[in-house]
Amino acid sequence: MLISTSKFGSVEIDDAKIIVFKKGLLGFEDYKEYAIINTQNSNPFYWLQSIHNKEIAFPCINPYVVFPSYSPKVSEAILEEMNIDSDEHIIILTTVTVPNNPHFATTNLAAPIIINTKNNSGIQYVLQSDEYSVRHFLFQPDKEAQNADTIAKAK
Repeated sequence: MLISTSKFGSVEIDDAKIIVFKKGLLGFEDYKEYAIINTQNSNPFYWLQSIHNKEIAFPCINPYVVFPSYSPKVSEAILEEMNIDSDEHIIILTTVTVPNNPHFATTNLAAPIIINTKNNSGIQYVLQSDEYSVRHFLFQPDKEAQNADTIAKAK
């Protein structure tokens, strides 16, 4: 399937890789189908791109790359609802916000995006604790960000 994107122009997406979010994403409940786009220029970031609206694309990151001890507590009911029977079929992403100064980029660890790669279903799950922030800094704000150029390019 050929989709239009505001960041990458036309992109060919394998129909079998379309992720369906039955409830949509927070604030975008009407858009249910997305594709993950990753390019060499956007590593280590991904784009969660709506396949129906080229203007809706969320920059995301695998939170374990930056926060290896990240351990979101997902309810058993959600795991059952998504038919997740093994950790090997789960991808967890978190959305990223990049302000004008990329040194202050944040990620939303409080509402991870959980994807079941076995059936290509997804959900954005709001964690039931205040252990994680919706604006967790990707870099130490008081130190030079080593990957600021990468973030600026992904923006």
